Amino acid sequence: RLQQAPLLYEEMSRFPAVVGFVDISGFTKLSMLLHAQQGQRGAETLNQIVNAYITALMERIQESGGDTIKFAGDAILVVWGGTQQHNWAGTTFAKGRGKDRNERGQKPLHELLQDAARCCLELVTKYDDLPTLFSSHSLRLHAGLAAGEVCACYSGGHRSMWE
Repeated sequence: RLQQAPLLYEEMSRFPAVVGFVDISGFTKLSMLLHAQQGQRGAETLNQIVNAYITALMERIQESGGDTIKFAGDAILVVWGGTQQHNWAGTTFAKGRGKDRNERGQKPLHELLQDAARCCLELVTKYDDLPTLFSSHSLRLHAGLAAGEVCACYSGGHRSMWE
């Protein structure tokens, strides 16, 4: 959407999709432990750990067909679904057509849910209770999914700022 003409009014699209929320817990305690051990350098170490962890999560999400839509602190909002006509926040959902798609180029909702559930189960299996530099502390990963019709909106407009 961002590659098209500037947005002048709100827009809305509806499409079947799965929305996932992948939440990481344990960074606050880890930051305190790193600060106690390394002082100001602890922030750099934490940044490296966070970047590596989130990069690994996002790569798996993308491989599964998910689109990272937004970060909320240390959580990731992901959408699986839609068609090429649904460009939302600069992303394109479910590119291309294949034999597993309906006449509009969309995967059926149950297949999107399978893709999303498989991805989240793999993430939780691999990255939950991930050890850190401290044997007494690990990072935890939680994921939740919802499936159905999604309403994607651009809203805002104040000073040409849209979300």
